[in-house]
Amino acid sequence: MFKAIAIQLKEDISNPSSCVDISMIKIQTNNKSGTWLLPKKLVYGLVKEGVEIVVCNPNVTNRPSLICAESSTGELYVRSEPNDIKSDNLLMLPRIK
Repeated sequence: MFKAIAIQLKEDISNPSSCVDISMIKIQTNNKSGTWLLPKKLVYGLVKEGVEIVVCNPNVTNRPSLICAESSTGELYVRSEPNDIKSDNLLMLPRIK
């Protein structure tokens, strides 16, 4: 299992409205031995192939898994599984500039 620990937004986005606005996701191994900053399309491919990646936010107790999604314009991206939190958990992660 891997953990999503931070996100980077697209260049022209400062206040994201959805996970489509994410460009990169920082992924950490379960034993914290390594981290990678990966394009969201690559993360989409990993999740599609069955790799479990959970959203790991120190300010939130639940850790939903990432799921694959496609925008109305055909853009592939990932988001967190729906739960009782109004905003997507992935958007609540720390931002990388």
